[in-house]
Amino acid sequence: MELLGVAIIGIIFYILHQKGIVRIRSLTKIFWKATYTPSRYKVSYKKFDGVEYHRFLVKKGSKVTVSYDVTVEEGSLLIEFWRTTKKSYFRKEFTADESGAFCFRADDRMYTLRLEGFHTKGGCRVELEKESTPS
Repeated sequence: MELLGVAIIGIIFYILHQKGIVRIRSLTKIFWKATYTPSRYKVSYKKFDGVEYHRFLVKKGSKVTVSYDVTVEEGSLLIEFWRTTKKSYFRKEFTADESGAFCFRADDRMYTLRLEGFHTKGGCRVELEKESTPS
């Protein structure tokens, strides 16, 4: 009877994994060096394979400009910036060096930077510039 319960749990886990609801992924960080302030996140690495999160606090209602500078020597790096998983402001996969910026009006106080490395080597810098709205 116990074997039946383990088999059912295994089948449910397998179905959820096939549908992409459950993911199994290891995290590799070799020579990982991250520095951050309340408005900046900078990271460099020899090898990164996995997911890393960093949260920023901003003033609700302010205009936020996010600038990024990505260095990719091999592999690829996915950068995503969001408030909730349903409200993404920026999502891009980098396979070469690139810089850029994007702006948005802050609906909330906390925002998440998500980095996902795919056997990548390099680094990135993300910086927020917050402009308060005039009263």
